[in-house]
Amino acid sequence: MVHGAPAYCVIEDIGSEIDAGDESFDGYWGRLKVLLSNYLIECAVKSRMIQEYCSKDDVEGEISKFENEAVCELSLGQVVEGSFKLTLREASNKIIHATSAIVEFKEIDQEGSSYKCWDGKYHLYGTHGKAQWHVELCVESWAKAMSAFLEILADNEKTFYMGQDWS
Repeated sequence: MVHGAPAYCVIEDIGSEIDAGDESFDGYWGRLKVLLSNYLIECAVKSRMIQEYCSKDDVEGEISKFENEAVCELSLGQVVEGSFKLTLREASNKIIHATSAIVEFKEIDQEGSSYKCWDGKYHLYGTHGKAQWHVELCVESWAKAMSAFLEILADNEKTFYMGQDWS
């Protein structure tokens, strides 16, 4: 979705002068937010379930090491408000527990025309106890790191028996 946003907006004249008053941008924003929110929540819930399953037999913080390896040099985003480290696990928690989410748009220029498209950032807001938090999640980096993490878990046979009645 991150990689398709600029091309789609150019092809459909989203947020351009041609789009003025046509409500195409509003439709794009609405579809994007629903699809993005649903996909992120689904992925975050499933990843947390996998993390919980793998953590039950965690030897010497192996799961945390795998997560660090998966994230490597990627920036998952930034904690704008709050005092916690933005790990894969914490980002998933924030996706699940956010009480508000905002997609951010940027202006792009293509062949002399200006368009608005999603910039890949997803702003999550919520509270933990009485403390408010705000995370600017870089969806592309989170997805890459999560894919790498799941692959590392599989390579180390952490998810091999997942879903079995006796596991």
